[in-house]
Amino acid sequence: RSPMETNEDWLKSCQDLRPFYMDTLSYSSPNEFFPFDSNDEKFQRVPLRQNDVVIINGSIHPSQWEDNLDKLLSLVDCMDEKKAKGEDPGWPQILYFRSNQRHFPTADKKKNTTSHCSVPREDP
Repeated sequence: RSPMETNEDWLKSCQDLRPFYMDTLSYSSPNEFFPFDSNDEKFQRVPLRQNDVVIINGSIHPSQWEDNLDKLLSLVDCMDEKKAKGEDPGWPQILYFRSNQRHFPTADKKKNTTSHCSVPREDP
């Protein structure tokens, strides 16, 4: 499944010195997937504050990982710049991790060494 997409743009919020929010399903919502709809009462807009920790997984697929990492670095650079000027409105702590590449077993249960989720990189 694709992740839930919302209207939040934390980089824009950082540039405008606004707090970060996260759109999420409310506690009373059924435990199933719903496409995001800002008018649907199943969703709530939660403010993220300085005591909150946001953990971001940048993906393991190169096409997504590089783009996601570029966006994350832009956000962290913006946050660092504003914090250095004392302009932090109480943003959350951002942590980043990248999970290991996964290899899936073949039909005969042998280790699959040719098909994987990452493109091998050549040594410089």
